[in-house]
Amino acid sequence: MGYKYSIDELRSMAEDLARNAIAPFTYFLMGDIGTGKTTFSQFFIRVLLIDRPLLQPSESELKAGDTEIGSGAYSSVRAPSSTGSTNQQAYSGVLRERFNRNQEITSPTFNIIHIYDTVKGPVWHVDLYRIGHPAELENLGILEAMNECICLIEWPGLVLERGKAGHYRTIEFD
Repeated sequence: MGYKYSIDELRSMAEDLARNAIAPFTYFLMGDIGTGKTTFSQFFIRVLLIDRPLLQPSESELKAGDTEIGSGAYSSVRAPSSTGSTNQQAYSGVLRERFNRNQEITSPTFNIIHIYDTVKGPVWHVDLYRIGHPAELENLGILEAMNECICLIEWPGLVLERGKAGHYRTIEFD
C-alpha cells in the first residue's frame, strides 16, 4: 500500500504539475475507481483556467459577421484582425469554449474526452474506462493529441499497450 495523500497535498501536487507542464506532455493516471484520478485532474485543469482571460467578440464584430461562432458544448470562436479578415493568430488560435473559475470540471467517463482551452493551450482530459479496442484511440484522436497537447488520461491501459508516445509521466493512485 502506497502513501495516501490528503486532499490538500493532492491539490498542491496537481497545481504544481499544471503550472510546470509544457505541451506536448501526457500524464497517465492509474488507479482503481474512487482513488483520486478525476479529483487530481480537476485541480490540474482548474489552476490553468483561473487566470485565463475571457475573449468575447464585440457587438461590431458580431454584426460584421467576421466572428464565427459555432454551436454545441465546444464552440469555435475566431477573432477578426484589425483589417476585418479572420485572423486566428490574433488570440493564439481557435477557442473551443470560454471558461471561468466557476466552470464545472467533470469526469469524462461518459463523454470519453473533455477538451479545455487553457493558458497552456488545449488540455485533453480522457477517460478510457469504456474503450475496448486500441483502434478506437486513433479514431478519437487521442494518439495525435498526445503529440500536440497536454493530456490527462485515466485508465490508460490501451495506450500503454500500444507503447508510450512522446513525453509522459505515470501517476499511480491507491
